[in-house]
Amino acid sequence: MKKFATFLALIAITAIKSQAIVIANTAGQLASRLSDMQVESLTIAGTMDARDFKFIADNLHRLSSIDLGFVTIVGYEAQEPVFAQQTVYLDGEIPQTAFFGKALTSVELPSNAKIIGYAAFAGCENLTNISFPTSIDSIASYAFSATGLTAVTLPAHITKWGEGVFSRCNHLTSAHVESAIIGKKTFFADPILSSVSFGSGVTAISDAAFAGCSALSTLQWSSANQLKSIGAEAFIATQMTDANLTKFPTLSSVGDWAYAGTPITEVALPASVSNVGAGAFYYANKVTHLVLPSKVTKVSAYVAAGTNVANANIWGNNIIGIDEYALYNLSGITSLTIPEKVTKIGTQAMAGTTGLRTITAKPTEAPTLGMNVWAGIHQESVTLFTLSPAYLETPQWRDFNVMKKYYLGDANTDDVVNVTDITAVTNYVLGKEPTPFNFNAADCATDDVINVSDITTIIGYILRGETHEIYDTWEPNTDDQILIPAFSIAPGETRSVEVNLTNANAYTALQFDIRLPEGLELVGISKANRLVRHRMQSATLPNGDIRVISYHAENGDMEGSEGAILTLRVKASEALSTDAEIEVMHTVLANADCETYFAPATTTPVSNTSGVTDINAASACRIFAKARTVVIESEVSGVAQFVDLSGRSINLAVEAGRNEYEMPDAGIYIVKMGDTCHKLILK
Repeated sequence: MKKFATFLALIAITAIKSQAIVIANTAGQLASRLSDMQVESLTIAGTMDARDFKFIADNLHRLSSIDLGFVTIVGYEAQEPVFAQQTVYLDGEIPQTAFFGKALTSVELPSNAKIIGYAAFAGCENLTNISFPTSIDSIASYAFSATGLTAVTLPAHITKWGEGVFSRCNHLTSAHVESAIIGKKTFFADPILSSVSFGSGVTAISDAAFAGCSALSTLQWSSANQLKSIGAEAFIATQMTDANLTKFPTLSSVGDWAYAGTPITEVALPASVSNVGAGAFYYANKVTHLVLPSKVTKVSAYVAAGTNVANANIWGNNIIGIDEYALYNLSGITSLTIPEKVTKIGTQAMAGTTGLRTITAKPTEAPTLGMNVWAGIHQESVTLFTLSPAYLETPQWRDFNVMKKYYLGDANTDDVVNVTDITAVTNYVLGKEPTPFNFNAADCATDDVINVSDITTIIGYILRGETHEIYDTWEPNTDDQILIPAFSIAPGETRSVEVNLTNANAYTALQFDIRLPEGLELVGISKANRLVRHRMQSATLPNGDIRVISYHAENGDMEGSEGAILTLRVKASEALSTDAEIEVMHTVLANADCETYFAPATTTPVSNTSGVTDINAASACRIFAKARTVVIESEVSGVAQFVDLSGRSINLAVEAGRNEYEMPDAGIYIVKMGDTCHKLILK
């Protein structure tokens, strides 16, 4: 009765104010109930469906105020689309683009509204405020994009947010968030948004939620919060100054490029974080300190590139991989420790760390390196400390001044002298053969004997807090080497290839790894005459390399001083490139006196005699950058599309052959050529 009485009052007011029209409607009948197409203020009661919203969208071009507070929206199923391609509408659904571009200054939403459709109020530049009834639980993409809203509240009862709901709102200055999730691009490119506060229930900031909010510098958080994730590009191109995230004890992920290019001065991550995405702090050049939590197992690409981070140990012992450009251009770093679990370091990961002077490499096997990992570094002036000779044999690693470094008393090789080393030495003296164990480090008296006197010496080191660093130079035997002669092979062909050892010294045992290129398969392996009295075994390692060991049961020497020790049977496929190589590495040679020599790594060119055939035209191109010059070497003509992080697109015509273009701006670009995408960084 109260609602009806209010409606009667409105009718009375209408009699006095002719510009305001009140309609009692039945769903689908608004077109027949309203004759004034020039109406500016409209109140509707009763029921409405998609047909009525369509009538408003198509005919009421002067509408500035609409009150739907007395309306119940009912579902509708049409034979032909009403809006766009949509034919089915639910109870409580305000259809997509229903009020798109209208001059609305005031809107009262129905109390039973549940869904606000795609771009329903987009472009309503005069609409300065909106409130959402508790019945609404879903707002579709761009529903209020490019409106005149000055302040918004995202209530907790709305659980589904489309993309860009409040994006490009040029007058939006403040927002308060109670919803658990801030949707993708929710506030994208709102130029004067400067005040954002959050309730305690926020759990996720989605991708690009605040990207391009150039006036946003700080966020206001409730003391109790449940934030679990920050999405990709969440704050890119903002003026955020604070990335102290320790206030979020449940945070697990910081997305790709989340704070890229921002003026943040501090990065502090809680122990709960297990993922820090690519470029998360890319060229946030005021950042001087960054430490990745122990749960992080991968240093993502570009994560700290271009910052001013100078702390040497930005990662913990659980890191297994360091991606491309991870520490690019960090000239302030003087020393690095490579954790023992690292197996791979990506292209140019450390390029430009020109202040680097020492590296401590803990992995037993030299991590696999991408291209130009140490570009711009004078490697001969950098000392690499390692307990493994594998670094001497590996391209890029061997260019450093490679030395052994350990601490006297550090018997178990964990870089610390403590009670665990006493246990290790005690076990050794008792014949229990502890592993790992460094004899030279345990031999504190340097008398080539380990006994109780070494135990007492270690106890003294511990009690006095003494540290004794020991340095030795690795001396590889460069006179002796294993080499496979260069050869040619056609796809589908199988052929025998000799593995030769040239040795000035006599050896009784050897070990080495063979890495075959893609497109070359090992069919079989057999001993040559020089190993006729030796045993030989081989196995395929987890990384695909082939490990070979050969030894003599009575320490007998191998025959001769040159020539084949093995024969490989290999088969080529179409995948074999024209510049393929076989690598022989990690070569260890031992003589009858148990002396060990480490031979240098060697490479063997393999020629594909068929040449390059059947190239996919869409991908037959090479794209690279020199500063801001982009070079495209293409076998076909076409169009290259360049898209930067802001979404700006540039199309360039490409002719067959070599093409060079000067780009106007530095930054990260995605280049699409045919069906392939390339990532470029222009400086």
